Amino acid sequence: MVAHPNPPVNPRFFPHCEPRQRLTKGTCRSGTAPPAAAQTPAQAEKAAPLPEVDFEAGTQRVPPTLSYPRLLALYVRSTGDTLDALPGWMNQDPDRVVIEVHGLKSASLTIGADHFSEEAKHLELLGRSGDWDELRAALPAFLAHGRRVLLEIEAFLASREKSGKKSKM
Repeated sequence: MVAHPNPPVNPRFFPHCEPRQRLTKGTCRSGTAPPAAAQTPAQAEKAAPLPEVDFEAGTQRVPPTLSYPRLLALYVRSTGDTLDALPGWMNQDPDRVVIEVHGLKSASLTIGADHFSEEAKHLELLGRSGDWDELRAALPAFLAHGRRVLLEIEAFLASREKSGKKSKM
C-alpha cells in the first residue's frame, strides 16, 4: 500500500477554515495557522500541569502509625540528596544509580508520586539491561521531574504549616 503524498487534514485542527480551504501543510488557504486552542487531547494533557503527587493516595498507602507529613518531609530531604548525587554516581558508579533509582521508585510510589515512580522504574530497567547511554540521556529529565515533585511536596507542607494543621492526616 502506497502512502498518500498529501494526507488529508484532520478538520479538528482547522475549525476556523472552511473545509474547501484546508491544506496539508499546517495552514489553510487563508494563510492562518490553527488557533492555539486547537490541540489534540495528548497535546493538551502535556501542556496542562498535572499534580505530581496524589496526596490522597499517599495517605492511604502509609500505615496509620506513621505521620504522612513527617514522611513527606523525610522524603524531601533524602530524595533531594539523592537527586544531587545521581549525576556524579552516573560517571563513577552507574550500578549505584540503579540501586538508588530503585529506592526512589519505591519511596515515590509510597507517598503518591506515581508518575515519578514510573519514570524511576524506567530508568531502573535501563540500568539493569546495561543500556548506560540511554540511562545517561534520560537522567536530566528524570532529575527535573524529581525537582518538580519536591517543590510540590514543599508547597503542600508549607500550606499545612501555614494553616496550622498538625494532624496525622
